[in-house]
Amino acid sequence: MKKLFYIGAMSAFLLAACGEEEVKPKEEAPTEEKEVKEEPAKEKPVTAQTETTEASPSEAQNATIEAFKSNDFMKFADAFYGLSASERSDVYRSTVEGAMVTWTGIITDLETVKDSIIVMGKTDAYNGADWITLENDNADLVPYVIIVEMNDPSVKTGLKKGDSITLKGEVGARGDMDMKFNWKLYKGEIVK
Repeated sequence: MKKLFYIGAMSAFLLAACGEEEVKPKEEAPTEEKEVKEEPAKEKPVTAQTETTEASPSEAQNATIEAFKSNDFMKFADAFYGLSASERSDVYRSTVEGAMVTWTGIITDLETVKDSIIVMGKTDAYNGADWITLENDNADLVPYVIIVEMNDPSVKTGLKKGDSITLKGEVGARGDMDMKFNWKLYKGEIVK
């Protein structure tokens, strides 16, 4: 068996070394290149008006932005939830997302999320429920909830559920009425 292997290997080697001719690429007959004439680009007439790619904010969007700047959470939330879905997205992306805000509400939970204070921004709707109860039994209130992730969670010491509190933080997630999402602030601090 070994002899057959060696004979086969030697044959392959000899054929490769001796029997190979230099292969040259086949030359193709030159083809005639057709001359392509480019037409000059047509110039667009210059007009006095400039085109914009984005529409100006609507009156309702401007009112929502003003409400946002007031730092009154409920004034802002009511205006925000009154916009169409696309208008809300535009306002959120252009003005709200990443902005530092100072919002006031009532502490609903200090235990469920260890590094955060959960606040009900719709203070007249506060019914004593904690975060789990709100999520499960009062989902219509969740869009008015603000979860504030604190820079220093030890500031929660001495606070209690039901206390009114003013917090400052960076908007990281928005509430949504249809999806029943809450607001989220990062870099939270208590405002004294």
